Amino acid sequence: MMSESDLLNEFENTTLWTVLKRNYEFIPGFMQFGEGDILAEDENGDSLMAIECKYINKIATGKTAKVKRTKHRKKVVEQALLHASYVKIRNSNRRVQALTLTNENGLTVVDSDVRLSDAKRCVLEFINSVWYGLIPICAIPELKCLFNNSK
Repeated sequence: MMSESDLLNEFENTTLWTVLKRNYEFIPGFMQFGEGDILAEDENGDSLMAIECKYINKIATGKTAKVKRTKHRKKVVEQALLHASYVKIRNSNRRVQALTLTNENGLTVVDSDVRLSDAKRCVLEFINSVWYGLIPICAIPELKCLFNNSK
């Protein structure tokens, strides 16, 4: 049976894209703000791809298994958009794509060109949902740096 790690390894070994980062924190030192599975660059260097991976158990049966699969499908899309949003804020002048990688559908494009305004809104909504508007003081310098570097 495959795992997320197996999916990531297979992708990394077969892609023509350059894998820039794998399993990394969006804001270094602050895992609670999210982690990305793969950040890649296309073969021309034109686009950055934020790829989120999820293994979906297709073998389990019953209502609970069906609900869990649906939850995982929705979650991986949300994670891909959040991942791409952090990347877009840090690379505002580059094209950034949000993709998912699952054992069900392989590599799927969620958003082919993330807009900076959407990226900022997505990250702020995530921070507010996790921290309810109360950001740890130690994280504020990193967040200021993140948002001040985007134009």
